[in-house]
Amino acid sequence: MENLFRLIALTILVTVLMESCSPTITPVPPVELNHTKVFAPRTSGILKVPTDSNVYNLGLSCGCDFELAVETVDSPKILYDFGNIATKAGVHTIKAFPRPGLTTGTYTGWAAVVTLKPDTNPDLRDTLRDTCIVP
Repeated sequence: MENLFRLIALTILVTVLMESCSPTITPVPPVELNHTKVFAPRTSGILKVPTDSNVYNLGLSCGCDFELAVETVDSPKILYDFGNIATKAGVHTIKAFPRPGLTTGTYTGWAAVVTLKPDTNPDLRDTLRDTCIVP
């Protein structure tokens, strides 16, 4: 009977040691499309609040190179400079600006972009929303 208790205790000890030494499997985080809006520093004024530059930098969370495409644009008063989004790059820059000849006012618009396969699977989408002020 004493040997049985020793065998059970040894089995429990070996099981605990095996579990503590086994590698843990961490899941791979999903790849995401991130955009950061660039703000221009204000050089005058008391608060020196940064001003909106309407420039976006888009990149994947993995830092991988990828291609972008424009899915749709709804901005009759705003133009978007998509640059070379069809070429593979780690970061794509998109700029929004008001169309020439607009009268004084505030104009809004948006553009939807999507990554292209096989760079990301599934395709990743983002919508850029802009407000441009014509003084």
